[in-house]
Amino acid sequence: MPRRLLYSLSIFCLLCLLPGASAAASCAILELDDDKGACLRQIRLDPKRGFAIRYIHSVALSPVTDYFDIKGKDIVVARTEYMDFGAGLPHAPEKGQKMRAENGHIIIDDINLVMPEFTLRVGRVARHTLLLPNAHGFDELPLAEIAAPGAAVTFKIRDCAGTKTD
Repeated sequence: MPRRLLYSLSIFCLLCLLPGASAAASCAILELDDDKGACLRQIRLDPKRGFAIRYIHSVALSPVTDYFDIKGKDIVVARTEYMDFGAGLPHAPEKGQKMRAENGHIIIDDINLVMPEFTLRVGRVARHTLLLPNAHGFDELPLAEIAAPGAAVTFKIRDCAGTKTD
């Protein structure tokens, strides 16, 4: 075996054995911070499954669910799903997006809006709920359980290595 190939394989094997090296590709930490930057909650996620946020739209008064993918340390808006057209809800897809109707819902796919983080205010009426994928659907975490209604919560992605989570 040529010396250069042997050296490359040795480095690769060492990297695979480092703590957290394989975990970095298979997990991410969703961190929720308050408006002062203090961590409210850290949640370990499978980046291949992402997360979602469901809320009640203030005008249509019907549920809206936004689905997010994780790409490295970025959060990507992947799709949105809602029941009714109304003020503040999309009525047509933008360039590159696809709109469809399915099971009584309007779904816009391929939104692909990339953000390093985003902030939302916990709704007083909206009942914002974080949806975390599990084997049977989603676990639900009402955001009002971790921040008061009206409070700002910033969502960001952190590395898994050495992080304590819920």
